[in-house]
Amino acid sequence: MTMLRIPYETEQFPPNTIPGTTSSLMKIDDFAMIRWRGATLARDGIPDLDYPVPRAVVENLIQNQGQSEGTLDYADMLRWMQDYAELCPDGWDGREAAALRLAELILPADQDAPDALSTAQWYLQLGEVDLGATIVTVQRGEQLLAAVRPDGEGRVVAAIYRPLDHHAARLLTGCAQRPGPDGSVCLRPNAWEYTLDQSAAMGQVYASCAGGSYLSFWELGLGLSRDRTIIAPWHAQRSLEPLPARTAAGLLMCLAYDPLS
Repeated sequence: MTMLRIPYETEQFPPNTIPGTTSSLMKIDDFAMIRWRGATLARDGIPDLDYPVPRAVVENLIQNQGQSEGTLDYADMLRWMQDYAELCPDGWDGREAAALRLAELILPADQDAPDALSTAQWYLQLGEVDLGATIVTVQRGEQLLAAVRPDGEGRVVAAIYRPLDHHAARLLTGCAQRPGPDGSVCLRPNAWEYTLDQSAAMGQVYASCAGGSYLSFWELGLGLSRDRTIIAPWHAQRSLEPLPARTAAGLLMCLAYDPLS
């Protein structure tokens, strides 16, 4: 098994010293839309789009042109896209392909694709998920973003199908909480039981109504209600193919900057 440990930024990444760029405190008006130019982006197949960038970062880049402090990397670009998508009523607003391409480029080319990711707070296995079985999903609007199943030992296995906004990433890894000293996960016997509890919380209903990402429980599989009525928009998504592990890992690297993770 190849496991990728995601440290919080003070362990590996440069400290986030620019005020106004803390994900959990940002508002949509804190972003400006920037169209980057350069041979590197074209070479790497980064779509020519307007990208959301914190206004504080834009000011910093202008002040430090030509210096190392005036540069950014693909991890920054993807993280800001995920932050913006969380806040934007239209979600990704046509930037899904760009997010996926950036996610593909986050891990070093010589690093094996991981089949598990972890931090001090959670451990998430990546693998096959049968969408026709009992699952908990991460959804937004009428789109399936990710799904988890039990691994038989109390932990969860996840598959990711579409780009994750920042809140969706937190929801997914929240399903994979590490047990406490007594072996329980937030007073539940294990991570899967905790995930079931979370999917039934009223907060998921509120998030859904507000247009955000939320958890949903499908006892009989995606798109099949308890009375076995087919819910067409969801049932049709059973044929979705999960993203490659390298891309999935890139989408979760945003949590390296997130104290809530």
